[in-house]
Amino acid sequence: MEVLGLADKVPDPHRYVWKPVPASDGDLPSLALRLLRMVAERQRWRATLLALEARANPQPLSAIETQEAA
Repeated sequence: MEVLGLADKVPDPHRYVWKPVPASDGDLPSLALRLLRMVAERQRWRATLLALEARANPQPLSAIETQEAA
């Protein structure tokens, strides 16, 4: 914090509280659902990257070849 010039300000240690969520918590989706959501999010990111790539330049920006290009 001194590097930022905020040496006098002490952060509140209770501002964020991180606690493990028990598996029996009703608000926690199942592991399978959480994994499926992560995969879907990754697919959306990939689709966005490919759309931007096609719009910006015909040369691929990704290091990973798509199956269509292979």
